[in-house]
Amino acid sequence: MEGLQMKFLTYNTIMAEAAHCGNGRIIRVGYSKEVKLSKGWKEQGIRVYKLTETSVRLGVNYGNIATVKARKAAEADKPKVERANNWKWVIPNKVKSNSNTGKTYLQVATLNGGHNTKSQWLVYNGHEWLLFDKAEWELSEYYLMTDIKAREPRKGDKPEVYTITFDNIFKLGNSQA
Repeated sequence: MEGLQMKFLTYNTIMAEAAHCGNGRIIRVGYSKEVKLSKGWKEQGIRVYKLTETSVRLGVNYGNIATVKARKAAEADKPKVERANNWKWVIPNKVKSNSNTGKTYLQVATLNGGHNTKSQWLVYNGHEWLLFDKAEWELSEYYLMTDIKAREPRKGDKPEVYTITFDNIFKLGNSQA
């Protein structure tokens, strides 16, 4: 992307950090995600990225998480839907690749309670890059440009495990871009 001011970790750096990290270890991860804008703003050259740094557990077997076990037990009588498995483990319970997208992902488990999550928003307004913390972001003119669904708080339970594409990781453990 033209003029992008963000730097990301390389594939080899992420792989080395993930391989070095013991299973179940709590680690800091930083990643970005492009925020969906209301119609028309993107054509004007405006881009918004949410930068998140949080603590997660790396190397956790999804099937061993208590809430997952409880949910599977409750759904045991329901008919199962067969899906194609496009995922292949590169480093078990840490790094996997998807044959459909050709991308590699870091799989992390969330922590209960306060896990020291910090978010900032990086905005390219067509001329310059601007950085906002949460309070500044919600008062900025760019906040109203984001898709209304992007502004609503997440509904329902937070996921036990989620994946982050390697392309979006700027910090992992002791490594930072």
